[in-house]
Amino acid sequence: MPTVHAAVDGLVAQGLVRLSWKGERLTSRAGPYRIAITDGDQSGP
Repeated sequence: MPTVHAAVDGLVAQGLVRLSWKGERLTSRAGPYRIAITDGDQSGP
């Protein structure tokens, strides 16, 4: 899983995906999370 976590961290840093959990946006990966592809709109979870 370290490879997957590093990839997710990189995608978040590039702004290509955003993380959330139970409808709340996360600024970094910690504990459980969901991944969403960004579409340029950073307002949603």
